[in-house]
Amino acid sequence: MLNMKHMKKILIHTSSSTTQSSVIFSCHEEKEDIVVFSLV
Repeated sequence: MLNMKHMKKILIHTSSSTTQSSVIFSCHEEKEDIVVFSLV
């Protein structure tokens, strides 16, 4: 897993030729929540 305590929100946007996927990683003090949004 990714250990990010200092980072709160990381926005990663990747666009492909046919598919667009945006991934948002939100980390809390102790809890790590990973939300993945995929747009086709």
